[in-house]
Amino acid sequence: MTEAKTPQAGEWWCSVNSTLRVFIVGRTCSGRIVAVETKSGDVVAWPAHSFAGMYHEPDCTGWDWKPEKWPKYYAPRYSDKNTFIRRDSEDTYVVIRRDGSSSPVYRWRLTMESSPKITEAEALARVKPAPVESPQRTYTKLYVDRQGIGAERWGERVMFYSTEPLGDQWAELKHDGTGFYVEEGKS
Repeated sequence: MTEAKTPQAGEWWCSVNSTLRVFIVGRTCSGRIVAVETKSGDVVAWPAHSFAGMYHEPDCTGWDWKPEKWPKYYAPRYSDKNTFIRRDSEDTYVVIRRDGSSSPVYRWRLTMESSPKITEAEALARVKPAPVESPQRTYTKLYVDRQGIGAERWGERVMFYSTEPLGDQWAELKHDGTGFYVEEGKS
């Protein structure tokens, strides 16, 4: 079982409903946690259990800091199949597996706050998709039903070209849903 994180000196802690932010200064001899409660410097000493409804916000840089936008990323605590947790809103999250697939959307639980926060870059670096073999590219000469137009296929791509000068004439390759055809005209 993972032990709940306790406030340490130099950390910013926020209430779950984001109404309170405190800067942890240290501990008293009796074990109470000393914190700066307001921007004006009000100092308080609370028992450790007072932080049960709060969480450590490692990204916080001060009183004027604004919470990051969604999504937020967390390292998984238990499964080695899961690579990270993506919290998409205050209430929802999905689990991203090592292969890059994702779980259904789950409802966020307060107990998940103890999962370590990670950056988006760290989260994405954990994904290890299975290698996909690319098909062998083949070259195929195609014949178009019009003199002076040629085509070559390279894998999924088709290149069309003129085999003779068109002068003031033009030719356009079109598709009618059943196949390709060449429409010609004069400029």
